[in-house]
Amino acid sequence: DPELRATLLQEVETMQAMTRAVLDVLRGGEGEEIRNVDANALIEGLAADATELGGHVTIHGRAQKPFPGRSLALRRALANVLDNARQYAGGAVEITVEDKAASLTIRVTDHGPGIPEAEQVRMLEPFQRLEPSRNPATGGSGLGLAIARSIARAHGGELYLRNGADGGLEV
Repeated sequence: DPELRATLLQEVETMQAMTRAVLDVLRGGEGEEIRNVDANALIEGLAADATELGGHVTIHGRAQKPFPGRSLALRRALANVLDNARQYAGGAVEITVEDKAASLTIRVTDHGPGIPEAEQVRMLEPFQRLEPSRNPATGGSGLGLAIARSIARAHGGELYLRNGADGGLEV
């Protein structure tokens, strides 16, 4: 039956995407070679992509030097965070870059409802979503922040969630 076949193929594609995402979490981008990454170009490219999808992204600050990292993994981590901000908060998103001698901090801030403080740690674990249904139309698989956190850690960093004083979420 062609209809059943199409449904089954869609299910297989969904399972493959989830499997790839789980492997990404476990690997943290380790298979990719470390090289000097132009963080400014990476951030500007992702901001342009988000803008094309209907977001409004403002960038504050700049990296002063290349960052030694895994370019594709870093792109994936930042894209996950930006996609969440755009999808769940709507409206404007701000990216703030702070380049210090010992660290590079990239902060993504939105103006949405934020995440209840009691739920923030849970949201960094795989397959966790605030929206409880399993409907893919209402959200992803709950892997985006877990993948971003794994990639941050693989680069010697960390990913934190914090609600803003005036609402919104800062990642």
